[in-house]
Amino acid sequence: MNRTSAFLCTGVIVIGAMWVLNGTAIAGTDRRAEMTAARDAAFVQADADKSGTLSPAEFTKFHELVRQQMEAARFKHLDTNGDGALSKEELDAGRPMGPGMMGHHRDHKGAAPEGF
Repeated sequence: MNRTSAFLCTGVIVIGAMWVLNGTAIAGTDRRAEMTAARDAAFVQADADKSGTLSPAEFTKFHELVRQQMEAARFKHLDTNGDGALSKEELDAGRPMGPGMMGHHRDHKGAAPEGF
């Protein structure tokens, strides 16, 4: 992966993490602070040599940590009954709606047209 691709990919992950942690997906009073704290913790954890900068290998680790945090927050949001597992109903209820989103082919009531 070249630097531009890695940069764009990380940007998408960070934006996704911000969406998840910024109130669209999880409850809390100061989601922006949570996101910043989670990102800072991922940076510290990824900075293996404690140089205050990320090498390409450390950046890859940072990227993985942010993705894991985003996935864990999304899972927690989707697990509405708190049983530690996702049912098909929980997955369907959590599907994003709107143009460009996974659920864009559904109507405003969440129903998919025939063939979907």
